[in-house]
Amino acid sequence: MCLHQMIREERMIKNLPGCGKTNLNGSNAAPDPAGFTKASPEQTLRDLAAERLRALGDVDFATLPPEEIRRRLHELNVHQVELEIQNEHLRQTQAKLDAARARYFDLYDLAPLGYLTFDENGVIQEANLTAATLLGVIREGLLNKPISNWILVEDQKIYYLHCKHLFESGIPQAFELRMVKKDKKIFWARLNATTSHNSAADVPMFRIVLGDITEHKQAAEALRQSENRFQKLFRHHSAVMLVIDTETGCIIDANEAAEQFYGWTFQELRQMRIQEFNTLPPAVVKAEMLKVSSVKSARFEFRHRRANGSVRDVEVFSDIITSAGKQFYFSIIHDITERKQVEQALRQEERLLRTTIETTADGFWVVNTRGKIIQVNSAYCRMSGYTVDELLTLDISTLDAVERPAMTKARIQRIITNGSELFSTLHKRKDGSIFPVEVSVTYINSDPGEFVCFCRDITERKLAVDRLQTLNDELELRVEKRTRELQETHIQYLHAEKLAAIGKLSASIAHEFNNPLQGIMAVLKGLRKRAILEEEDRELLNAAIDESDRMKKLIRSLQDFNRPSSCTKTIMDVQKSIDSLLLLHKNDFKSKRISVQLHYAKRLPQIMAIPDQIKQVFLNLLANAADACRLPGGVITVSTWQEDNKVAISIKDTGIGIQPEQMSFLFQPFYTTKPDVKGTGLGLSICHGIVKNHQGEIRVESQPGKGATFTVLLPAQGI
Repeated sequence: MCLHQMIREERMIKNLPGCGKTNLNGSNAAPDPAGFTKASPEQTLRDLAAERLRALGDVDFATLPPEEIRRRLHELNVHQVELEIQNEHLRQTQAKLDAARARYFDLYDLAPLGYLTFDENGVIQEANLTAATLLGVIREGLLNKPISNWILVEDQKIYYLHCKHLFESGIPQAFELRMVKKDKKIFWARLNATTSHNSAADVPMFRIVLGDITEHKQAAEALRQSENRFQKLFRHHSAVMLVIDTETGCIIDANEAAEQFYGWTFQELRQMRIQEFNTLPPAVVKAEMLKVSSVKSARFEFRHRRANGSVRDVEVFSDIITSAGKQFYFSIIHDITERKQVEQALRQEERLLRTTIETTADGFWVVNTRGKIIQVNSAYCRMSGYTVDELLTLDISTLDAVERPAMTKARIQRIITNGSELFSTLHKRKDGSIFPVEVSVTYINSDPGEFVCFCRDITERKLAVDRLQTLNDELELRVEKRTRELQETHIQYLHAEKLAAIGKLSASIAHEFNNPLQGIMAVLKGLRKRAILEEEDRELLNAAIDESDRMKKLIRSLQDFNRPSSCTKTIMDVQKSIDSLLLLHKNDFKSKRISVQLHYAKRLPQIMAIPDQIKQVFLNLLANAADACRLPGGVITVSTWQEDNKVAISIKDTGIGIQPEQMSFLFQPFYTTKPDVKGTGLGLSICHGIVKNHQGEIRVESQPGKGATFTVLLPAQGI
């Protein structure tokens, strides 16, 4: 009996009801119509045995001799033992089959990769659980479906070309493409396709091992982008960079900055060794670079030659990098020629400074943060009468005849905070005499901190100051007298500028209002004398004549600008004053097509000022703004707000602006950017004087071609 037949019978017997130990008693087997024993699911092992005995024919044991009976009994016992051994083998084989089936499940269904078996038409015949999970469907949803259903349309050509090559040559194919899950999500997959054979159906089959490589693709893309960024950064970085072979010293790679610095092309640099343009002997350079291998990074200072023959001092920072299992020096090179020159100059200056300090007539000493003298020059020794050794034992407060130790400590803290200080004090000589000195102290924020002090004997200067004080008193009297004269001249300038501005306004108003108004009043008065009117119409006519008279008085009130200023301060509403001035400028703005925008603050405080002077300031600024708007369509913006305890008024225009070099001259008398026929150069100077006399300030902001903004700040009344 063969093993496969035994396994099949064993499986069939185990599936029968009541199957257990071998039992030779009884028979329930039905004979096969063909005369052969065929086990049905209901037959027991005993039925099979009885059926097989009947097929061999009945034996009359009574006619058999005893030896034959014993022989047959022995054979039966041997056969029974043989059957028991075969049953044990069958059970062991079944256990191995169960274990193999479990391993097959683990290796096939639970494999980390997807397995698909499909026929030559690309229809899936088998699939493991991993493949179904990767594609987002249940396993039954894959079977009998074309594998192309899960391949992105754009990549199906890749699949068909590889499958065609596999079908024709039988050579395993490995390729990558994009696949689509059931939820329409796309992922990258690597497919390994091989041929197989279905022995039962005698047809060719094909297997695909499927793996999700999306993360690998993303990592590869990120790595590629990172390499591209590194190459771009390396090639275009401003610092000189070289990659050098650690064994030969040959230059492997160089960036654009290296080409520009050395003057050789990239191809020429790659044919050179680092020792070739180093001024040190090659053996010394190699020995220095070998230090990098032990510490992984190092800093050097060399002198490198360039293509034009010049030599530059360089600072080299080298690190060890590994690529493809090989080590290289990655060196960043900085040109420090200028720094070296500066260091050399500083050393020379330091020597010169030491010589100067020692030969200067001024005293010099260095004090630590506790006030202890740690260095002093011979000039202060001559000044104070002490020797150098004596001064090095003293505290700075001992030399000062005014300050006490507590005061000196406070001064030290103040100088540390501010960085330096210049002051005058009195020093005490060794013999006890006192002399005035001027001390300049600078704090050096080092470790530990130190104070560098220069001291000058100002005894003669003190005497000169006393003499100058007497002269100064006399000068003050002269200045006071001259100031009064200038104030009177200033008032005259104010009046002259005001007359010029009002003259222009009066001419405009007389032209626009006086002639038409006189005609209107003449007609109205003539009607009142001659016309017979109803009472109501006569009242209306009288009202019109009264309003005309009021307009006439309003025009006359403008003449007040021609009178000298009263110099009396009163409470003034800035916004109302600006409104009245804008009314006077209305015709001028209209003729130049200038629009006015008002941005007034609500509840703006009033100011205490001389009204006609403040009006003159705003009148002048408005006129300048209008003159600056040389092109039609200009805009003048007037804004008011409160800034701390001051009222701010800004007049902004969109005119030609002011050049930067003109800004410092705006408020100087007789300086003007206007033509001679339009300006005298006194307007802004007078405005500046008026604002200053009111304890205010005037600011200017401008950009050429973008207009200018003049801001006037005046103290608010009662704040």
